[in-house]
Amino acid sequence: MEKQQHAADAASATESHIADLTVKPKFIRTITLFMAVALNFGQIVGAGIFISPKGVLMFTGSPGLSLIVWTLCGLVAMASAVCYAELATMLKESGGEWTYIRRGIGGAPAFVAGLLTVTLGSGGFALVAIVASEYLLSPFLDCSKPPYLVKMLAIALVIFTFYINTSTKLVQKIVKVTLVVKVLTMLSIVVGGFYWMAKEGTSELAQPFKETTTNGWEVAVAFYSGLFAYVGWDNVMNLTEEVKNYKRNIPLSIIISVSMVTALYVLINISYYAVIGPDRVIASDVVVLEWGKVLFGEWGIIFSFLVSLSALGAGLSGLYALTRQMCCLAREGHTIQLLAMVDVKQSIPVIAMANQTILAIIFCIVGEGIIAMLNFLAFVGGFVKVMAMVSLVKLKLQKHNDNEERFRVPLPLPILMTLVYVYLAVVPIINNPNWYHLYGVLLILIFFVLYVVFIKFKSRVSCFDGVTLFVQRLLGVAVIDKFM
Repeated sequence: MEKQQHAADAASATESHIADLTVKPKFIRTITLFMAVALNFGQIVGAGIFISPKGVLMFTGSPGLSLIVWTLCGLVAMASAVCYAELATMLKESGGEWTYIRRGIGGAPAFVAGLLTVTLGSGGFALVAIVASEYLLSPFLDCSKPPYLVKMLAIALVIFTFYINTSTKLVQKIVKVTLVVKVLTMLSIVVGGFYWMAKEGTSELAQPFKETTTNGWEVAVAFYSGLFAYVGWDNVMNLTEEVKNYKRNIPLSIIISVSMVTALYVLINISYYAVIGPDRVIASDVVVLEWGKVLFGEWGIIFSFLVSLSALGAGLSGLYALTRQMCCLAREGHTIQLLAMVDVKQSIPVIAMANQTILAIIFCIVGEGIIAMLNFLAFVGGFVKVMAMVSLVKLKLQKHNDNEERFRVPLPLPILMTLVYVYLAVVPIINNPNWYHLYGVLLILIFFVLYVVFIKFKSRVSCFDGVTLFVQRLLGVAVIDKFM
């Protein structure tokens, strides 16, 4: 009798567990204005400012033009971000660019853009891990670092970042801490540079426009490098359903974060040029470490660890938002349902997080050089931005949700930004075709074929159904539902 009762209790508990998993959880609105700023600032300031001075300066030819490019890149990022802010407050859904393109111009371009974005996001995640590895190893290996050692450490950092992201409270606390570290680090570089100029003069900046390039495609590639340093301005737009008072906090957070970053970037580059000079900026793969050695001697080594922490913070912020975007794709049937599942207690997208972590590890293994990876990310990402801006133009012309209160931008702005991103995507292809352009086009074609096969014709892989049910029961996950 007792055995029968025990079996009945066990069966009842199992049924209750499965029943709980049939209830669709929702994202929880936990992101305040400060946290939104931290996520945006934290994602923007990671690897770019410590790599891109080299790329921007190489292609502009002079410190003067490079500073103009840095400023213009900040203005492009701000203009793009406020356009996205209107889309976020208009459509009210998480998912970022994928959501905007799907609602604006249709399923096929959205599918391609969504997969491109999550692929690029994993590439960016891998890139900041590689940069963190480079900076961690630099104090111990003054000569060239073995590539396998850099990759191994980068993979370890990717896995560590995944672990931290399995707790929403933990990752939000660490993102806030890294924000403080980043701001203090950047301010110390600015103050140190101006101290040096007051003491030693500004001889390195005496002829700021000497050897300036007149080649249009080189300026476009310089913009690629500069814009990479601003990647992440749209981070919080992936989290619309988790932001408190999103109609106010999303626009305000991007205006605060992008303005801060633009001002600091320009001042930091002035500091680099004044202290170590343009030639050493181009020659060095660890610019801020060279700067620290000149200004602080042996104590300059501390900047290596600060940069690594900054890159790690960018990885944390990026993975936090990227996995939510992947969830939204799967929620609407644009990827396998398994990726739309979150932990039923905390609404953490653990499956999507594991997927992005695996992709990042693959990028760490096969990536061929930081500058080459940067160019690939910027080239393909430009086409996604074009589609998102076209979506905003179309939705505004259709007066979508026009009667609702929301953040708005004038119609000419997204039209202008469409032309800017078309220029940035097309001009380098015409003037200097490269292997990463071909890879980008092939990737777009592959994703389009996948859309036709699996979305248009609704082909199914039946074995996934059993796998999905098994994982659901094993991990206690369920498909995320919309907040509205």
